[in-house]
Amino acid sequence: MSLLILDFRIDPSEYSKLAKLIDESKADIIITFHSTLRNLVQRGLSCDHLRWFQSCSAGIDQLFRAFQKPPEHMVFTRMGEGFGELMAEYVLGQIISREHYFPQMAEYQRQKVWSRSKFIQKRSLSTMTIGILGTGAIGSKIAAACKAFGMTVRGLCRTKKRLPNFDVLFWFLSRLRKILPGEGITGHSFRRGGATWAFQQGLQGELIQELGFWKSNAYLRYLESNLDQKFANMYQFGRRLPSAFS
Repeated sequence: MSLLILDFRIDPSEYSKLAKLIDESKADIIITFHSTLRNLVQRGLSCDHLRWFQSCSAGIDQLFRAFQKPPEHMVFTRMGEGFGELMAEYVLGQIISREHYFPQMAEYQRQKVWSRSKFIQKRSLSTMTIGILGTGAIGSKIAAACKAFGMTVRGLCRTKKRLPNFDVLFWFLSRLRKILPGEGITGHSFRRGGATWAFQQGLQGELIQELGFWKSNAYLRYLESNLDQKFANMYQFGRRLPSAFS
């Protein structure tokens, strides 16, 4: 069994060469950032011999851009647990910075302006409520940090569960299936519905593809026009026909 650990600082011109070397080495495990794996796959990495990919970051969105369908013989893992405390500090830092007007005060200081009247109204963290989308390793750390300051913490998770440091937990899909039993609704239903809604609002196809992390034009299968839009399109089509056919 062979292991490869790749630095994320790779010259873009070297990806094709590196992909070929990895294939020739028949490596079983790769440890690097998900964006690096995406670039390698786009440059020809076959992944036939790979059995395990360990991402050095918490996100996995780039993997959906690398594969239209992830290979079934590969295991994908990430390092979300290692970023929980740092993200919790970042979230609290942003909240405190905004509530205490740090950016505006820094600008006043730069301009050598002294005026405290605009910064008197402040909220204590203990009076605030925070909503956390996702209750995994990072979300749970953020909840613990916020709870330590007396905040009311609400979380959104996929399934019903009990977790510490959350005052209220909403389980979206479980609750939805209880309200609409037997309808066959899954999270993918909202992916399709979201694409259709964005299309009906006039969003360009390229943006819909980008927002939905579609690598191909498969998103086009999900776009549906409502009846009013179809009538409007037919009307516009009819107006543009030559007079001989009117």
